[in-house]
Amino acid sequence: MPVKRTLVLVMLTVSVMSLAACGTTRADMPPTQSYGNPTATARPTATPKPTVARPTAAPAGGNNAPAPTGDNVVTFSEKDFMIDVDKSSVKSGMVVLYVKNAGPSPHNVQISGNGVMQASKTINMGETDQIMVSLPPGMYTFICNVPGHEQLGMKGALTAT
Repeated sequence: MPVKRTLVLVMLTVSVMSLAACGTTRADMPPTQSYGNPTATARPTATPKPTVARPTAAPAGGNNAPAPTGDNVVTFSEKDFMIDVDKSSVKSGMVVLYVKNAGPSPHNVQISGNGVMQASKTINMGETDQIMVSLPPGMYTFICNVPGHEQLGMKGALTAT
């Protein structure tokens, strides 16, 4: 008899442990699913971290986001060794300079004049950057300030009215 009772206790213990395991969730499964327990509460998902806006420029890095648009947005497309710009004048005030590198060499845009001098990041082929700059009325020059690029023709003028 004692062997039979021991065997029954072992089988009962295994059965209880198996049933208890049915209500648990696996760590590698999506947070909204569980195995065997329709009343199980889903584990909370991670809250996305907030992004911090940089007031003077957007991050570079080859993002494929469309270029910003508007009257006070100037789009620069740079390639070896020229700068295509979509407009030659803007209204004075806050202006967004959107820069896209369409050439194989690193490039940037620096704008200067009337006490203003500000430059974008130097970006690689396919990357973009943008800077916001306050332009009082007047004439401004823009260049690629990578050494030697201005001398190779990467320059132009912009008027703020």
